[in-house]
Amino acid sequence: MNKTNLKGLYVALFSLCATAATYGADPSGSWRGAIEVPNSPISIAIQLKSEGGKHTGTIDIPVQRIIGFALSNIAIHSNQVQFDMAGIPGSPRFDGTLNDSGTEIAGTFNQGGQSLTFSLERVHDA
Repeated sequence: MNKTNLKGLYVALFSLCATAATYGADPSGSWRGAIEVPNSPISIAIQLKSEGGKHTGTIDIPVQRIIGFALSNIAIHSNQVQFDMAGIPGSPRFDGTLNDSGTEIAGTFNQGGQSLTFSLERVHDA
């Protein structure tokens, strides 16, 4: 391979890596985890879907008898994942980061001025 072809290969590989880093892994799928409340983590399950640039999702919080509650204001930018639970007192909001392998989301759960950590593991892809 001559130097011109090798240089072209390096440029193509760099572009591919930069594109992957910009867009990150797709968080669509099923997730299970917990909100870390002192002495009693709250189990949660999240379903996320992305279709045509539109994001939808639901949350289950069995201990609170919340099943299939529609998430709102879902935003996915690179490896940042954010969503709200509209209409719930205290305006719950999740702000998380998707790891590079796309297997975990970890971040902060905010509600009514209180801030707790949460973590989710991917159960399966969409």
